[in-house]
Amino acid sequence: MTEFREKGLSKEEINHFLQAFKQQDVPWRDGRVFTYVYHAGDDVEEVAKLAYNAYLSENGIDVTAFPSLMEMENQIMGMTRWLLRGDENVCGSFTSGGTESLLLAAKTARDYARAKCPHITTPEIVMAETIHSSLFKACHYFNIKPVLVPAREDHRVYAEDMAQYISANTILLAASAPSYAYGVFDQIEEIGLLAQKQQLLFHVDACIGGFIGSLNRLNGLSQTNFDFSVPGVSSISMDLHKYGYTPKGASVLMYRDDTIRRFQYYVCNEWTGYTVVNPTMLSSKSGGPIAAAWAVMNYIGLDRYKAMAKETMLAVDALKKGITQIDDLRIIGSEQTSLICFTSDKINIYELADELKERKWITNLQFAHGHVPANIHLSVTYQHIHKVDAFLFDLEESVKMLSKRKISKLLDIAKRKTAEAMAGAMGTDMMAQLAPLLGVKDGQLPERMAIINQLLNDLPKNISKELLLKFISDLFSASHSK
Repeated sequence: MTEFREKGLSKEEINHFLQAFKQQDVPWRDGRVFTYVYHAGDDVEEVAKLAYNAYLSENGIDVTAFPSLMEMENQIMGMTRWLLRGDENVCGSFTSGGTESLLLAAKTARDYARAKCPHITTPEIVMAETIHSSLFKACHYFNIKPVLVPAREDHRVYAEDMAQYISANTILLAASAPSYAYGVFDQIEEIGLLAQKQQLLFHVDACIGGFIGSLNRLNGLSQTNFDFSVPGVSSISMDLHKYGYTPKGASVLMYRDDTIRRFQYYVCNEWTGYTVVNPTMLSSKSGGPIAAAWAVMNYIGLDRYKAMAKETMLAVDALKKGITQIDDLRIIGSEQTSLICFTSDKINIYELADELKERKWITNLQFAHGHVPANIHLSVTYQHIHKVDAFLFDLEESVKMLSKRKISKLLDIAKRKTAEAMAGAMGTDMMAQLAPLLGVKDGQLPERMAIINQLLNDLPKNISKELLLKFISDLFSASHSK
């Protein structure tokens, strides 16, 4: 068990431990990670660290004490407003990430409805089923009912379909630009018109696609309009720590005007301490992310951003072309975005993900949903522009190897255990019974995850949720610390 040391470590010892800890992590600097990290180069990282460290201890809770943070945030809002083609009335807030942005969008819509439509006691958000999980989380947190609009065969949600789900309790329409899962834009312009007709707020989740999508437009690429040039759009979320290449903890939530944004704020003067005014969810917060975002956006500048986006999209095109030329693979979705997902009707996609991991490629695995089979997801960034050929070579070799291999016995066992679980043959502590078979020990996952992923995909969602909750609970345990 980890305990306090009687005497503190030296700076050198601290650094030694930190570097040792890092050895457990994925080596993202080599450009073989297609998720989690967005890296624009060592020079950008150096600028980000300089600014972040300069404001590490400044507290964003009170801008009257630290007006420099307010000045930097206002400048960030100005740059993002310009990218999103907003007029002088468009305003927004700096948040800790896309999750907070979507939480706040839902909270704002709920409180707006409370003021404008007091008859609504069971608020509902009519949203694309493909929208990011953070909006589901927002509904869970704020007691809002999510009303899901099914996507069509092209993975897009259409306005005429969304219209059928609007009720007297609807407080917000929400769609993606694009969806994270499939990289497809919903029918944003038509949904905007629907929102105007129904006098409803309309949020566009452009967390992953807003920044590079705006740059693609500036570079002359054709795509769906999604920003404030679209009538009916009332708010947009856009991450800066993705294709803006700022350090993590940087997103924006922009509104058509302040008559909407005011419902985002929280004020408390009922308690006995100082008056609390929170524009976003956090009170105390480091000024580091704001300063780093401001520094990186000003350091890179528009010309370099456009050039990076252009090179990234050329890499996307090359990857798509290469993937389509590999037997047994097919791409899901085909729009002009930086996201690629592909699947196979002949080889096991879970085993393919394992093979790629064996070859030091980190990708995202997405489970089957409706008519869409399990697939591998790539978030292509500037860091990958020189890794296209290497990835395609390893991908093709992995596919060739798996096409000659029969499905593993472990996957057959996973399917049998799935059937047993669904029939109620397993006990209440499924995780304890399955752990030895799955190779889970002391909170550590096995190197190969195909059997676990197959099981989680095949089990009913309520059972797989319980398994995941149990695993995460066991994982975050002080008893596992060394």
